[in-house]
Amino acid sequence: MKPLRPNYFRILLLALSSLISGCAISTPQRLPPLAAGEKGEDPVYVVVTRANIKPQMRSTFDQVASGVVKTLHNQSGLITYSLRREIFGTQEWTMTVWRSAQARDAFGGSPAHRDAMKLTSTLVNEFTVERFVIRRDELALSWTDALARLPVAGAGNE
Repeated sequence: MKPLRPNYFRILLLALSSLISGCAISTPQRLPPLAAGEKGEDPVYVVVTRANIKPQMRSTFDQVASGVVKTLHNQSGLITYSLRREIFGTQEWTMTVWRSAQARDAFGGSPAHRDAMKLTSTLVNEFTVERFVIRRDELALSWTDALARLPVAGAGNE
């Protein structure tokens, strides 16, 4: 058998890298049971974000995001959340689900989130946020469904 020529090897590497560059992993969405007084038809407030991170800023972005994630457990009104990121790419996503618009907005105005958003503007090429309301019994919302609600990446949706 002949050894692969450099051109074939390069083509194979390019094909492989393009295949895995779009691969993403996500944290599980832990969905608690209905709380006392909640009904399946009650509205829940979902926020999905996508950040296209500057490659050289990935580590810094991850540190900033980690600090915000650590505060989620103490947020009143949070039902669940999930994080998603490309394994070898530059995109990361968040999905949070809230019992009320007030709880969602209180988190958005929290010092940890507010400070992180100030830093984020220097760490990303593009940042997109989509808010929507669904019924409580429509959870767990899949990443496929959540991402379909985001505007197309790179279309100037900052």
